[in-house]
Amino acid sequence: MRAPMRLFRPLSLAVVGVGVAGGAIGALYVGVLRWMTSLLGPDGRGDLAVVAVLVAAGLAIALLVRLLGDPGDVELLVDNVHVGAAADRRALRSLIPVSLLGIAAGGALGPEAPL
Repeated sequence: MRAPMRLFRPLSLAVVGVGVAGGAIGALYVGVLRWMTSLLGPDGRGDLAVVAVLVAAGLAIALLVRLLGDPGDVELLVDNVHVGAAADRRALRSLIPVSLLGIAAGGALGPEAPL
């Protein structure tokens, strides 16, 4: 019974560490999203201002995709994680800012499907 416990402790520490890190990253994403939504959201704005924010966000997203690359197919990225296939980390470079901006501005389309 002693031998499995030696393996269990480091493994459980690694699992807890990964869980805490993932939770912290998720909380940071949601915190930034709430802040950006308070800046870009439609609350207290007129119809033309909402349209202007959406157009500006769309242009900013197009620029981000042009500069950082296409975020790709997010559903395929998630499926690849589940089957153990290699993930293209370059897609994440643009996925995070594009999804933050798209959701915060109120866009109905974008790469944030599983988020």
